[in-house]
Amino acid sequence: TYITPHNYWTTRMRDMSRALYDQVVTGGDDGNFVDRTDRWWIKRHVVHTADPAQAIIDLTKKVVIDQDGWLVLCLHGVGDDVGWEPWSAENLEAFAVWLKKNGVEVVTISEGVRRFFGDKAAPRGAG
Repeated sequence: TYITPHNYWTTRMRDMSRALYDQVVTGGDDGNFVDRTDRWWIKRHVVHTADPAQAIIDLTKKVVIDQDGWLVLCLHGVGDDVGWEPWSAENLEAFAVWLKKNGVEVVTISEGVRRFFGDKAAPRGAG
């Protein structure tokens, strides 16, 4: 899996990545949906310091539960002054409690790709 730095990604880079990676995750602050998601341009949503837990809960409910999509979240740090755009431990705890209570599974990107695309490995050089 390749995670794009600074969310910079182009169609040329996507096409080149097919021979190197099983999947690529980039920005876009959006969910991923069947028949609209490219495994070499998987969207991720950046969680910002100012985002309350309820905002991420509402986003997860909208994308995952209501729209049957896959949401990839990007957290740069959890706790005070850790990393870029750190999110509080209290926010993460509230979100984790909500996920468990609502039966929302949390998986790695590789596992999410297997579930979302229904295969074990990407065809190298696939177009």
